[in-house]
Amino acid sequence: MMTIEFEWQLPPESPFLAQLKNKNLRIEERLEALANLIKSEEYLDTFYKLLPLFEATEETHPSILAGLALALGEWGSETAVDALIKQYQAETTSLDQQLFCLQGLARTQNDRALAVVIGALSSPNNQVFSTAAEQLKQFGVLAIPALCEVLETGEPDAQCVAVWNLGELKALPALEALLIYLKRDDAHVDVSALCIWALGRIGEASVEVLEAVNVALQHAEPEVRVRAKAAKQKLIPNRN
Repeated sequence: MMTIEFEWQLPPESPFLAQLKNKNLRIEERLEALANLIKSEEYLDTFYKLLPLFEATEETHPSILAGLALALGEWGSETAVDALIKQYQAETTSLDQQLFCLQGLARTQNDRALAVVIGALSSPNNQVFSTAAEQLKQFGVLAIPALCEVLETGEPDAQCVAVWNLGELKALPALEALLIYLKRDDAHVDVSALCIWALGRIGEASVEVLEAVNVALQHAEPEVRVRAKAAKQKLIPNRN
């Protein structure tokens, strides 16, 4: 049997990649090179070349890291997710780099990436928390089960973010989780108010939902009562 051997040769380095690596150039020129690199070469080949540069964090300009993180997020492969998670969790990673990684991870719409972004809602750092909260919308309906879990087990700030996203998604599968939370003895007023808002946003005028809204109309906190009144106005016309 004849054996055919293939000789693998790396293509010559792109002038755009060389320009991106050149630290003597202005940052605007290097970012332009990154954009041109992504547009000019084969898609996968481009991002494999960017991985080593993404790991060179100590000497890499923050704007370059931001561009690389978003580019890897657009690529969205398991390799890209691995690189972004590794960089996000590294002890030497700066706060700015963590924020870039969260933005990149959200663009991948990957389950493992979602877990990291959800986990960032527990961060004591306000910038990490707010970035994670903002990026959750990138996952769309894929995030619904994780958001329901945050509502069940998270801290009030994270719960508020979760409920807000569920309402924005009009997440019908989250109805049970919202109704269960409203019956909790330890329900936080801000979370409860948002749960009522989310019920109105989802628009499912079931007996259970209307009962929860009617109970909220008698709540001791004005914020909850206001949300309940607005929700009922939306729900009643939808009831058959």
